[in-house]
Amino acid sequence: MPKTELPGSLPLESLLAAVPKGCTIDRHEIHGHTLELFVTWSEPKGTDLVCPHCGSCGCIGKGKGSLQTIRHVNTGLMGTLITFRKPRFVCSDCGRSFYARPEWVFPDMSVSSFVALQIFDELTCTGKSLSMIARDTFTSPAIVTSLLERIPYRAPKKLPVSLGIDEFKGNSGYWDPERKRFCTEKYHCVLVDADAGHVIDILLKATYQELHDYFMEFSPDARKRVRFFCTDMRSGFSKVARVCFPRAKICIDMFHVVKLVTGAVGDVRLSAWHSLVRQYRSALTAYEEAKKAHSEDLPERKAAADLLKDQCDLVKGSQRVLITSPYHQDAYWNRDPKKRSKRLKELFELEPQLEFAHTALMEFYDIIETEEFNDKRSDLTAWLAKYTVCDCPPIRQAAYSINKHRKGIENSWKYKKSNGVTESLNQKTKNIIRASFGMRSFEHLRKRILLASGATVLDMKNPYTIFGEKRGDGASDHV
Repeated sequence: MPKTELPGSLPLESLLAAVPKGCTIDRHEIHGHTLELFVTWSEPKGTDLVCPHCGSCGCIGKGKGSLQTIRHVNTGLMGTLITFRKPRFVCSDCGRSFYARPEWVFPDMSVSSFVALQIFDELTCTGKSLSMIARDTFTSPAIVTSLLERIPYRAPKKLPVSLGIDEFKGNSGYWDPERKRFCTEKYHCVLVDADAGHVIDILLKATYQELHDYFMEFSPDARKRVRFFCTDMRSGFSKVARVCFPRAKICIDMFHVVKLVTGAVGDVRLSAWHSLVRQYRSALTAYEEAKKAHSEDLPERKAAADLLKDQCDLVKGSQRVLITSPYHQDAYWNRDPKKRSKRLKELFELEPQLEFAHTALMEFYDIIETEEFNDKRSDLTAWLAKYTVCDCPPIRQAAYSINKHRKGIENSWKYKKSNGVTESLNQKTKNIIRASFGMRSFEHLRKRILLASGATVLDMKNPYTIFGEKRGDGASDHV
């Protein structure tokens, strides 16, 4: 083939390394940002073919065949098209005709297997939508969607030893032909192998009935395999664990427990802030009225309003210093302990309930940092006995909730289990939804999550491994 130059003084041979093996380039044409290659491939003989309909040999050629154009991998910054001739054959036994295609043509699609493999690889990325993948591979969103729909969904055959569960906001669903509308669910459920660190399955709903019906489809032996059920403090998840996995240890993740106590401290702070805001507005109104009346106590009223404003600002910006442990403040924020103590003292003098809530949180942090399990359990007993009867409603309610899930909390300490893996995989799921600006189809969302965070491993040399099936001969039109 004569040496041909492309725009940018790059030789054609250096840009066509991905051309399928055994093809000969006859000529090429450039249409804008698209390079079209006209190739010749080693067409099979009729005696070498097997009829895809009846499986017999000895097919006979019929006519000159037809031309087909498919999309190929990018050439530099240009999209690539490959045009080739596909011969037509007739089976001598069944009389049915078919076209023979190269093995590097993806079945029933106008793309090459290399493009399909590239799209499958891009689908595992969490930061790209289907439109972005289509743009990067010089294809169309319809082609990417068709390839995604071709990936079969297979429910897991067994359950892991450590099962993690959590919900996430998806707002996806399915088309209901009877109601003639799209039915969506706000929250979906993710099941994770907490030891291996990958997603097992995604469920449309996170309700108790949905989870119960799903887990009861597994055999009793498969459900007995689950020894640890890692979850948050949602009562529906714990109920499913008790019913479907009676032998499993329920482990409540400490992140949600700490969040519960810090949320109680935040409620106390918000209550104090709202009270100060109301006082400040009343003082500001009194100052405006005194200003209109030219009252003699105008400076005193202005000073009172300014003082309340400073107090509001002090309480408003104190969330981090109130809920963060001193260790994290010193280690990560490099805060001055003296300034922190001074600020806390001002807050506690302003609102005594904040001191009580802050003390409860610091004592709970001390319990978590205790190394011995028996000491942790005894300290937690004393903490619950103290704060379940306290006069601070948010702290008392948090203590009630912790007491309700106490067994699961102690199991997480004893067996060193948490739901941190599930939370981290949820972040990858959120990246997919964020990059796609939401996914309407639940099946598309589930497949993308399983590709990005599941145990599916693609054979980079054979893209058909994603279907769990083997590629047939080159004459077949089907996978």
